[in-house]
Amino acid sequence: MSGYPEKVSRLAFDDTGFWLAADGAPDVTVWDFSGKGPAGTAPRSLRCHETITALTWRPGPAGHLASGGHDGTIALWHATAGRPQSLLRPARELDGDGTAVAALAWAGPHLLIAAWRDGRVRAYSVPSRTAL
Repeated sequence: MSGYPEKVSRLAFDDTGFWLAADGAPDVTVWDFSGKGPAGTAPRSLRCHETITALTWRPGPAGHLASGGHDGTIALWHATAGRPQSLLRPARELDGDGTAVAALAWAGPHLLIAAWRDGRVRAYSVPSRTAL
């Protein structure tokens, strides 16, 4: 797990402990730690933000990840879909007014809380685990 073009400053494991999301590049990289772990494998890449500012996995085993960017967008992902080396696109995007996302947190499986660097905080009701 090397070769990041930028310093890694955000890491998040999902509830199963099998999936690790990391920044350190314009893409979020998602590593599979199941089986023998990620050694010798390629990650999935999630592309939406020019600069990633927040990461959080949805509670439960569905493989849903929320990411926030410097541009203010929040992306919702089926982050464990596809094959290694896949470049995934967001299942859904929220907001994007130019103010950087400061933090993301789930309050249970259906409520995503977002905070922006200008002090705004908003709660989003997100559909069931099988849909975003």
